[in-house]
Amino acid sequence: MKLRVEKLIAGGDGLARHQGKVVFLPGTAPGDLVEAEILEEKKGFSRAKVVEILENSQHRRQPFCHFYGRCGGCNLQHIDYSYQLQSKRDIFQETLKRLGGIEWDSIEVFSGPDRAYRNRVQFQPADQGHWGFRQRASHNVIALEECPLLVQGLNDFLSNPPEIPADEQRLQVYGTDSRYWLNPQEPIELSLLGKSIQFNSSLFFQSNLSMLEDFITHIIHGQKGEVFLDLYGGVGLFSLFLQDHFDRGIWVESFGPSKIQARENLSDRVELITKPLEKWKPTKGLAPDLAIIDPPRVGLAPQARKSLIALKPQRIVYVSCDPVTQARDLKEILGVGYNIDRVALFDFYPHTAHMETVVHLSL
Repeated sequence: MKLRVEKLIAGGDGLARHQGKVVFLPGTAPGDLVEAEILEEKKGFSRAKVVEILENSQHRRQPFCHFYGRCGGCNLQHIDYSYQLQSKRDIFQETLKRLGGIEWDSIEVFSGPDRAYRNRVQFQPADQGHWGFRQRASHNVIALEECPLLVQGLNDFLSNPPEIPADEQRLQVYGTDSRYWLNPQEPIELSLLGKSIQFNSSLFFQSNLSMLEDFITHIIHGQKGEVFLDLYGGVGLFSLFLQDHFDRGIWVESFGPSKIQARENLSDRVELITKPLEKWKPTKGLAPDLAIIDPPRVGLAPQARKSLIALKPQRIVYVSCDPVTQARDLKEILGVGYNIDRVALFDFYPHTAHMETVVHLSL
């Protein structure tokens, strides 16, 4: 069948229609006319593959990596980068409206370099001592000597990897332009906005340092008061920059090893609590001025949403790596008297469908 692609959807596939039914097409761009073959029929939609591109979209371009299409890392390299940003904004806006009942036009979009930006990756073992990424929809691994999205330190690892035990099934590696870290016991120390922060390669830390200072500035700008909450606090990134502007802070994180690094990074004015948010019992009478929440992709558990709402922080900053669960959670939060003040999208992962979104709310 011949299909004209209308738009991109969350996940990066193109959307077309055939006889009124939605068809999802990976590897396409809005405006493409393609000949397609149906792979899977569902009640409300179909999945298809492109047999031939009959007319190219004006937004289509030649991918810059010769592994593109085989490697499972990127899925938007065939689309002009400026249009990737526009599409992500549109997807975010539509998600807020469809799942959260939120109509918001003024979404700020922040971006940085679209190559040599990635600082943290998980490599898989390939053949003859090489490392790489899994092929798309496969357990096979593509052996790489470089990747155009990685910073120089990570490419140095790929081009000349050290000897690593053969039973290692994956490696978490953090890198900068000058070096990389493999040993999870070795501290990594970075300077951000004039402050030093420590973590290690086994702990989560943002993967795009070129955008991180703008991200932090956006989140903490103008925030001050008596008490702040840093929920899903990680190694204390946000607390590090908030602690000087509040009388006290409370950091809550379920992953125990993060507490060790957070204690190194933060002053004693920040209390550290190692519990899942839904199991944390706040002190009676706690009245936070600010709550920053940065949950995993699944968003807030129902009990965590109830706990947050019960605390009634004057301001909430909701950081998310999945607009779908964020929109779901925001619908409930807005229903108890909060208003949205500001909405932003940060493109931490160019040429992929992933996005980081930030919503500021006040009571």
